[in-house]
Amino acid sequence: MASIYKRGKTWTYKVYYYEEGKQKAVSKGGFKTKGEAKDASILRENEMLQGKNFSKEKMLLADYMENWAKLYKDGTIAYKSMRRLETITDYVREYYNVPLKDITIDSYQQFLNTLALTRSKPTVKKYHDYVKACIKHAIQSKILIYDPTGAVVIKGNDERTKDEDIKHLSYTEFNALHEAIMDGIQPEYTARYVILLGMYTGARFGECLGLTWDCIDFENCTIRIEKGFDYHYTNDFTDGKTKNSKRTIEVNSELLEVLQQLPRKNERVFTRMSNNAVNKTLEHALKRAGIEKIVTFHALRHTHASILLSQGVQLLTVSRRLGHADANITLKTYAHILDDMRLTEAQKIKEILTRGTFAEQKK
Repeated sequence: MASIYKRGKTWTYKVYYYEEGKQKAVSKGGFKTKGEAKDASILRENEMLQGKNFSKEKMLLADYMENWAKLYKDGTIAYKSMRRLETITDYVREYYNVPLKDITIDSYQQFLNTLALTRSKPTVKKYHDYVKACIKHAIQSKILIYDPTGAVVIKGNDERTKDEDIKHLSYTEFNALHEAIMDGIQPEYTARYVILLGMYTGARFGECLGLTWDCIDFENCTIRIEKGFDYHYTNDFTDGKTKNSKRTIEVNSELLEVLQQLPRKNERVFTRMSNNAVNKTLEHALKRAGIEKIVTFHALRHTHASILLSQGVQLLTVSRRLGHADANITLKTYAHILDDMRLTEAQKIKEILTRGTFAEQKK
């Protein structure tokens, strides 16, 4: 039930509802006419009938995101990932910290547009995905009735996006880097071995550091990825980035023969290793190989996936090999490779249709 009344020169509505047996009310003023206030009150009453939780709708977005992360993410994701969520929350707190009820499609799109001025498109998407997950929870909790983040357009700084697109090596460059890494390799050059592992497995840096000797099956040529290692914050093993991070990867015997050169001082294959040190070694190897691209260790993961896809390995197989949460992530990340492959696939389709089906060809 709503009451409409005038306060000064504007109109206000107040909608009453019951929560845990107690009568409460929500109100809003500033309407120019009584009709506008009445129409707005009807919308409020409809929300009430849908079971909306009015008690938390005034909660600031950043506070809601912080509480959501502590409740659902803390202890379930890697420490580094948790820090990333904190960074995104801090950004929202500074640039778009509005009450949940005041989030609109247009204002949220403007927030993303401003973010896109200084961030690449993939980065903007990461920020959006986190906010959208929180909004989805707010909808499930009846705090919001509709999703203001559902129809946005993801933009990004063009130059930064171009930089992201080139962060992988071609098949020829991959082979050249392999030769540069292997030339004069010795056990004391530990970073080279980490680079080779990344090249031939697509494993994340933390997963490489978390590799233990018992996870390498030298007889069957497989490597089990069961955990990661956080050298930056906790200096301890982690559970991995996603629930699909635990996986078994088939590798060639040559890689395992190289890894066997390393001394087995403890359970971990690699110790006392930092990302910066590996990237420095990679930088020097790229120069020796005559490769002018500036890439980091993570680009080896992209390179691994791109080469497999370009050589016709199925998307689902590559997705499982990388430990992605689902194949959609692989599809979105490597869409440019799949687009390039469409031309070749189109020609294959033409040949099949021109020559008839396999069954017809055998007759």
